[in-house]
Amino acid sequence: MLRSTQAYIRKHQLLKKSDKVLVGLSGGADSVAMLDLLLRAGYKCFAVHCNFHLRGEESERDEQFVRELCMQLGVELIVHEFNTKKYAAENGISIEMAARELRYRLFEELREQHDCSAIAVAHHQNDQAETLLLNLMRGTGIRGLAGMKAKNGYIIRPLLFSTHNDILRYLSIRHLRHVEDSSNTNTDITRNLIRQQLAAYKPTAATHIAETAAMMNDYSKIVDAYMEKIRPQLVSIQGDETHINIAELLRTPAPETILYELLRDFGFHQTNEIFTALNATSGRYFHSNTHTALKDRNDLIIFRSTGRESILLKADIRIRKKKEHETYPSADELRIIADSKITEKTISFRHYKAGDRFTPIGMHGSRKLQDFLTDLHLTRKQKKEVWLMLSGEEIAWVAGYRISDKYKVTEQTTNVAEITIRQE
Repeated sequence: MLRSTQAYIRKHQLLKKSDKVLVGLSGGADSVAMLDLLLRAGYKCFAVHCNFHLRGEESERDEQFVRELCMQLGVELIVHEFNTKKYAAENGISIEMAARELRYRLFEELREQHDCSAIAVAHHQNDQAETLLLNLMRGTGIRGLAGMKAKNGYIIRPLLFSTHNDILRYLSIRHLRHVEDSSNTNTDITRNLIRQQLAAYKPTAATHIAETAAMMNDYSKIVDAYMEKIRPQLVSIQGDETHINIAELLRTPAPETILYELLRDFGFHQTNEIFTALNATSGRYFHSNTHTALKDRNDLIIFRSTGRESILLKADIRIRKKKEHETYPSADELRIIADSKITEKTISFRHYKAGDRFTPIGMHGSRKLQDFLTDLHLTRKQKKEVWLMLSGEEIAWVAGYRISDKYKVTEQTTNVAEITIRQE
């Protein structure tokens, strides 16, 4: 087992002999074996144990166990306690996700403090098989099928070549104790359910699935190389926009998969829906957490979202008597002077939506807001960013462009409303 670990570390260039390693130590079989193997391989190790206070006395038992183990092995131990349930509630995430975020954030902080070259975690082939199957159930691309990498940034997995049974045999030979986590039997957690199902198959099943993941990792490198070659034919950068040429994309051998690869870095998950829209009429918008994609005539245009959904506009309003011979600011500013009746209903703000109609100043009949904005030669992206000020349900001002004829100041106006909009 020691020779295999050293060979795996060399093959994947996980560590150099002089490296210091931060070792995640839960007290379970996998992490105990990993710490012992790294020490025997000659690496300087620091151990870190996270007490998430999720299993009552069992959590305290685990902490005491790792303290005694590290004292026995002569390893410096850092123990950190977390209020995991509170963190999960404050961030609206699951307990499992909260524990993961807290753990890896702490690992990185301690890695920097102790000048360690890597953070070692004890994932093995069974974990790899579970990860691949979990990703497959959720829906994934080739990278999800590649599972976990032997090295990902500062995170290394020196036991990814071994099975859990290999690890148990090693601990038995070395006469090393470990603790069991009772929550691993909770099948309400999907990963635990997959683990139990895998256990019903031959012991080689996990190895074969893990080997498939390793092959998918190599295939992903081939895909990356192909994408680098073909990207200049499909993608152009125009200002702050990324343009994907639809016609060129549809000529590729697997256009939907190519589109998935092109959109991946922008955080889009609805590739099927976007691909279907490429043959539809222009004007469809799609959103990720950070970007917006617009299906235009010839291109799929991607730009960073303005975060407009979270922007709040406030109207500063002052009602006063109309002055004689007063001149008024044009509506292409973010300030107008209108007839005070504009304030008789609630003032609110929103963006353009299909079907909006508006009566621009100087006209007696309404027209489609879309046509009005098109006459201003606005791009689809610019139309999307236009703010509308409403009086009740009626568009009173296309902010920065035109006020409604209904609310203009006339000779009959006695009181005016000075309105300035600002972003909160």
